[in-house]
Amino acid sequence: DDLDLHSAKADAINLTTPDNIAYMIYTSGSTGKPKGAMLHQRGLMNFTYALAEVEQLTPDDRIACHRSFSFDSHIGDLFPVLYAGGQLHIMPSAIRKDLNAIQNFLTERKITGFGGTTSLMMMLIKHFELPLRFITACGEKLLDVKSDKTTIINLYGPTECTNDSTLFIIKPGEVYNDIPIGRPLPNVSCYVLDSYGHILPQGVAGELCIGGVQVGYGYWKMPEQTASTFVSNPFG
Repeated sequence: DDLDLHSAKADAINLTTPDNIAYMIYTSGSTGKPKGAMLHQRGLMNFTYALAEVEQLTPDDRIACHRSFSFDSHIGDLFPVLYAGGQLHIMPSAIRKDLNAIQNFLTERKITGFGGTTSLMMMLIKHFELPLRFITACGEKLLDVKSDKTTIINLYGPTECTNDSTLFIIKPGEVYNDIPIGRPLPNVSCYVLDSYGHILPQGVAGELCIGGVQVGYGYWKMPEQTASTFVSNPFG
């Protein structure tokens, strides 16, 4: 007999826990061979909640997705707005390198928020009056930029820590000669350490180490690399 899909019932299955792996994505390889970083549901949800709050997302928001789904930064486009009940507008590949086409896409779709690489965001801010409430920039150092109407959110973080770990907000009209990477996201901690793992005084250069809920499980099938990179946090 044909199955009646309208009357068919099945028990709900939900085996996902906060400790399950949410996704695995490969690093850029900037420090060597690309590595498969394993990130868990708990860290992804923390990141999602944090950005949704900072960006003040609502069901009325319309976010443009310019970044490739093979690049970890796309999770900042995808998850926060869907969590808030808003709309995600995926930008066609054919226009992603055309500044005028990007501007038209943002205007015609009435986009409220947009994220991309730092260099792309700086070019758009320089050449256009963007019809956006906010933009996010990550991947490179953000140089002196200014927007009279759009909030600029400078994000920083490695793939291994669920994409972004810190942020700095530049409000409309504000100007900074040297834009910092900002403060840690909620439930994320940052430490500037010397070569012996000691916390350095304020203003002293050292290695930035990240702890907290967004630190992932390590690298896929690379136990030695995982052990050297993902170390126990002696500070709690």
